[in-house]
Amino acid sequence: AEIGSPLGLRSLGMWPEQWQRPEASLGYELNTGGLDTSFHMMTQGMKGDGGLSASVADLLKIGTALADGTLLPASALERMLSPTPIGPIAIDYGLGVKSGNYHGQPCWGHSGGYKGTGWALLAHYPESGITFAAAM
Repeated sequence: AEIGSPLGLRSLGMWPEQWQRPEASLGYELNTGGLDTSFHMMTQGMKGDGGLSASVADLLKIGTALADGTLLPASALERMLSPTPIGPIAIDYGLGVKSGNYHGQPCWGHSGGYKGTGWALLAHYPESGITFAAAM
């Protein structure tokens, strides 16, 4: 389904085309010559991200739309947040979303990154209604 237009997303796209845009945040590593931004890693196949990328502003819009029911019905979000059994154990990771507590506050979200790709975090705190997104 198309989510970009209904949510007003301006940057959502596929890797590697996205990092070729002039406003893209590049991954880097520190080596003896200083910061090297030539290291790029294709993440599809390595992770479940499928190669999507977006700006922090668009990530925040996606998180807010998930939390307020604009993007998915509450039943779908509940399923995303439900622990996923892996054999005889269940972990606090649902369908792409991890649930837990941070300083006593219930929260859910997703983080990711790898050497040369940058890092991102999306978190939502249901009791306060705060949704937070960051990237570096």
